[in-house]
Amino acid sequence: MDRRRATASENCRVDETTGEIPRLYPGALLWCLKKPGRDLREKVELLLAWRRIGREIIEGTLGKDFDKSERADIQSKVKDAEDDVKDEVWGGYRFVVLADNQEPDGLKTIDLGAGHASSAETLCGRVIAALKSQALVNESVGAGYIERNWPPAFKESGAWPLASLRQSFLNGALTRLLDPDRVLRDKIVDFVSKGDFGLASGQKTDGTYERVWYSEPISPDEVVFEANVFLC
Repeated sequence: MDRRRATASENCRVDETTGEIPRLYPGALLWCLKKPGRDLREKVELLLAWRRIGREIIEGTLGKDFDKSERADIQSKVKDAEDDVKDEVWGGYRFVVLADNQEPDGLKTIDLGAGHASSAETLCGRVIAALKSQALVNESVGAGYIERNWPPAFKESGAWPLASLRQSFLNGALTRLLDPDRVLRDKIVDFVSKGDFGLASGQKTDGTYERVWYSEPISPDEVVFEANVFLC
């Protein structure tokens, strides 16, 4: 894949009326690319060929002069071809590409190395493990991390709109989370109950709020990722 084209696809979406505009959540996208070559295609073609032969023998298209051992051999060929395709998928899809503003072209490439289908993990699990090993994705986030990364634009007011907070975890500005909506909702409930942060909603013209929660239990339903709900 042309990395320049991937960059455009990753960071922009096309609007017919306004043209290209920045993608809101580039950090939420991952590309898994296979190594160059025709190995996977050729092994899939071989598998399809053996499957067709096996099917035609069962249907009698190739005649009925096949004994039990010959039929078993065909099934063995099909199984071996299936295993070869699985191994090629594991070994071939070894590059993960993700948005990274620190890279010159805005993309970071991770080589997963050679994999094998006999591994107990899944392909998705393998990608996640690689991201975790490079601190590119986390399962949770702490109050200290959010405080250290509080946007300068919101420091004076001390109120961070939850819509903006959520977007920061999806656009690459902050760490990636495996399940950002669930994690943020659960953590904000925890932060407010412990008094690490407050939660406010319904900002008035004088800068005050219709409702403020602090150092008290709140329902997860109160944590809505909207512009008029704030972490403070």
